[in-house]
Amino acid sequence: MPSLQQAAEAHLAVPEEARRSEAPIVERISPSEIPHRLGRSATVRPIRKASSAPSIEGTNFSTAHAIALGVLSSVASRPRCMNLGDLRNHKTLMKAIRDGATIDFLPFVTSDLAIPTETVQRSKRREYATQVRRNKNQELAATRAREAALWVAERRVPNIVHFCDRFDVYERRGHRRTIHTFEQVWIAKSTTCDDAIRLIAIEPIFDREDVSPAALARHEELTALGYEVQRAIGWWALIDPVRFIVANLLEAGLSVPDQMRILRPGRRIMDYVCTSCRKPMIRDQSANGIVELKGWPVHEGDCFNRVIDTGESDGWSERL
Repeated sequence: MPSLQQAAEAHLAVPEEARRSEAPIVERISPSEIPHRLGRSATVRPIRKASSAPSIEGTNFSTAHAIALGVLSSVASRPRCMNLGDLRNHKTLMKAIRDGATIDFLPFVTSDLAIPTETVQRSKRREYATQVRRNKNQELAATRAREAALWVAERRVPNIVHFCDRFDVYERRGHRRTIHTFEQVWIAKSTTCDDAIRLIAIEPIFDREDVSPAALARHEELTALGYEVQRAIGWWALIDPVRFIVANLLEAGLSVPDQMRILRPGRRIMDYVCTSCRKPMIRDQSANGIVELKGWPVHEGDCFNRVIDTGESDGWSERL
């Protein structure tokens, strides 16, 4: 559970403009769902057991040949399951989709490793463009968002089949190759198209440079590659990471259980203040840290217990 010091430090890290903003947490760049049809139908007839198959011994060549071709055809038409190796980057994922690999549910994978310095240097030598490095507070926000994403994904949100972070998309622009790293990519079953999946990409933004015309143009190019790009205010991940993730899933049109939909304490980061002690509040990556008492938010733990013990909440409706 977050401490008062952690909450205070988090709020101090957020620029005043972002603290006071009532802008929606998420802005969706992609106008609609982008379904990726799997290369082969996911519905196939099961292969017959060997005991029930006709015996080849004693049959003529043409009959045996026909039986063998039938078995091979059945095996060939059976789609393989997508594996974690298919999710390394854009190229491997798109190949798996073209091959018709099915995806029902995969373990969630995450990496807390920042982009190594040598990778950045090598990318510059090869004229790659890499994700911009962030300061420690922005990296902390990204880390909390990643951990909250795992917490949400483990609860098996309907139609979500996989989550991965730091997903690389390679592009070629003339003689130059570029690489863009999505902070998060959610893979979901399409709700409008059978045997199809969606690629929902979340891009945290922290400053004006992240919403520049060049950034918007890059996101539109990534949308053209098949990603449903969503830009989200990254500072919310520092204050309330679960709310940040759920807001992204709702914006993508996914069905999220009511108990996971967080709308309080308010529409602004500055609204995250304890009614009892008047100090800043945050939630952690498992949605702990804030509780409501008579409709008013208080710190989970000491503040809540003190209010219960002293009856402090009796006069809140008149005092606030």
